[in-house]
Amino acid sequence: MNSKRTPSIEIKLAPSDWIEFELACRVNGKNRPEMARIAIQWFLKNQERIDEEQKESIIEQRLKKTEDRIAAMIAKSSIDHDKRLEAMTNRFAKLMSRTAIDVGSTFMVLYSLLDKDMRAERAAWANKSSVDRLKKKLGGPEGDLKDLIKTIDSQAKLDREARADGKSASDAKAASDGKVA
Repeated sequence: MNSKRTPSIEIKLAPSDWIEFELACRVNGKNRPEMARIAIQWFLKNQERIDEEQKESIIEQRLKKTEDRIAAMIAKSSIDHDKRLEAMTNRFAKLMSRTAIDVGSTFMVLYSLLDKDMRAERAAWANKSSVDRLKKKLGGPEGDLKDLIKTIDSQAKLDREARADGKSASDAKAASDGKVA
């Protein structure tokens, strides 16, 4: 008996899968063992990418759920502007905290599953890829967003001060700039 023979496997397919498999064999001009070998080799080469895509889809679902919550929160809010803004800010901060916890947990689980020799390199690659992706999606550098938030915060502060002093917002702005109204 030949001792150099490679191990073999035997599987059973559902009738519909068998028909598809037979069709794929005919279309590709391969016999069943060759086609099965090609399919298994392809799966083994692409298994990591497939797993990553499935993990990304879970994260995408979670982010979509967060976006939906924020949209519902904005749509349902019927209280006055300052209270609504404060409530939205608090709710948004809570949602962001939950998302950060989920992302951190996911990162730690995936990090622990990586080969110890490749962890740092893979984590750095993932971080850089994420930042690049977000920059592309946001359409600009992170600094623009920070400037916008600072402008909104300063205007809200001026509005609050003006209401407390019984002045208009433009009077409060002029006073903060050192001008007399």
